Amino acid sequence: MKNPLGLLVDLVFPPVCLSCGTRITDQRYLLCPECSRELEFRDNQCLICGSTTQNNHCQICQQTPFIFNKAVSIYDFNRIVRKLLHELKYNELSITAKFLADRALQYIQTYDPFPAIDWITCVPLHRVKERSRGYNQSGYLARFIAKALDLKYLPDLTRRVKFTETQTRLSREQRLVNVQNAFRMNRKYNITSKNILLVDDVFTTGATLNSISKCLKNNQVGNIYVLTIARA
Repeated sequence: MKNPLGLLVDLVFPPVCLSCGTRITDQRYLLCPECSRELEFRDNQCLICGSTTQNNHCQICQQTPFIFNKAVSIYDFNRIVRKLLHELKYNELSITAKFLADRALQYIQTYDPFPAIDWITCVPLHRVKERSRGYNQSGYLARFIAKALDLKYLPDLTRRVKFTETQTRLSREQRLVNVQNAFRMNRKYNITSKNILLVDDVFTTGATLNSISKCLKNNQVGNIYVLTIARA
């Protein structure tokens, strides 16, 4: 039962669905039942070829320019997921990060897409952008997931050494050029034969994730897995 102060806050600022604005009875759920029903998991599909292989490697994708071993997203980029990620990215709602990380954990437990993970990391922001924004939304997600899985979280495994413009309005070719040589391995970590889970919010072309993966592969990493909240 809520304390009197919590009841007063709910009376003055009643909790509403983050997506449609409908009043809800418990802010912990973020979404009303109707909007929640639109959050359906994607299958355990490889983002590159669409196969549902349970193996560490997607054999078809090994013939592509992508360096990571496997990539999955838990949701398609629908209106509700877009709203959740917007709140996470621009309003620093840690409750949204926890909500999405819980869903990611449920996805992992349901499909077991990555058989063996040693460490978890995130897509780093350039220090200028992180200082301006004050936080890294991918870091929020990765930290919650790592804690839930009882795995080591390494936010500084790689560093973004090149300040890049936003990828939002760039073509696939422009994105590849934009993030080329943008990341550097943190030499204090020995990643030889380690299986790394790389977490981000949205998979669009995979250019940024591939650039980080190339950096890791050049340092004898084991397998590189990619988990994102949405597939755009």
